[in-house]
Amino acid sequence: MFKKLLYSLLKYLDKYTQERRQHLEKLNDLDRFNDNFAKSVSWDPIVKSRIRSAFCTKRMVKSKKNRISFKPSIQFLFFILVFIGVPSLTLVKVFVIAGYSMNEKWPLIPFMSVFFLIGIPYCLWELKPIYFDLNKREFIKKSSHGYEKISIDHIHALQMIKDRSHLDENYYELNVVLKNHDRLNIICHSNGKSIRKQAKELSEILSIPFWDMTT
Repeated sequence: MFKKLLYSLLKYLDKYTQERRQHLEKLNDLDRFNDNFAKSVSWDPIVKSRIRSAFCTKRMVKSKKNRISFKPSIQFLFFILVFIGVPSLTLVKVFVIAGYSMNEKWPLIPFMSVFFLIGIPYCLWELKPIYFDLNKREFIKKSSHGYEKISIDHIHALQMIKDRSHLDENYYELNVVLKNHDRLNIICHSNGKSIRKQAKELSEILSIPFWDMTT
């Protein structure tokens, strides 16, 4: 019993030591940004793993209204077509047009419901408005609490981080870092090249630093 407790304690101390060493290495690596503020904010992922995307979900669009928006990409629209459009048309055909009996119809209901249960919440999450209003100098994002409006003057930097999923896939986040040390996510998916390109352009437009911890 004592040996087992001692082994567990040593294992915990070893894990703590490794995590502490990794944390210090990350802090030292932050020197590349020449900004001490970078060491005072979190570098942990914001977006939960279950709502991350394995493809580019948003594209950055500059409108005539002097607004920079993050709108659904072609890949995301195709996803909506597959996961919501096709099942919807199938149900309409089976229940309305084909005129099958109820005994023939009911097995399709739980099968098609899977597509809606996955597709609809994911689409609602990705379709939330996110944009920078350059005239009003505001960053606006729709959340579960309503619209969050942050003055662009309160944004210190853009932060790009990488995380690995349980399937060993890389995911990338682009976050705004506020001067009060809070962070808000803009986009998150597996296409790091796309996010990096958008972040560099956005950084230049807003005249704020871009912290890229993925290269």
